[in-house]
Amino acid sequence: MVNGLKTPNTFASEQSRLQFDTLKRRWPFVIFGLVLVVLIGGLAVHIDWTWKRKLSPHGGRYFFHRVELAVPSFRQADEKWSDDPLGGIEANGTLGGQGCAVASAAMVFKFYGVETARIRRPGFVSTD
Repeated sequence: MVNGLKTPNTFASEQSRLQFDTLKRRWPFVIFGLVLVVLIGGLAVHIDWTWKRKLSPHGGRYFFHRVELAVPSFRQADEKWSDDPLGGIEANGTLGGQGCAVASAAMVFKFYGVETARIRRPGFVSTD
């Protein structure tokens, strides 16, 4: 102070101190607001990713966790059918040797409820 008047430096320091005091009083509300926004955003993302709904056949979302379907496992080399000829014709090979596609298709059919019991009819699967 000079002659009872405030100098510009003194005035500026009081102004900044007042602004800082105001900010100090509001700081808990600002932090609370930011935490609230982050929590609500996290909850929204969690609900969106875990909501049970059908997957689009055109593609879906990335899975951040392992997704398993209850598809049965049929091994083409299983002793029950590995020596069966494909299409009932020995020249086509056996299910154990060349039946990967047949075993895979049987797993998909069984998953969707189509009966996949062994059918003992000669020529049931044609080679045409």
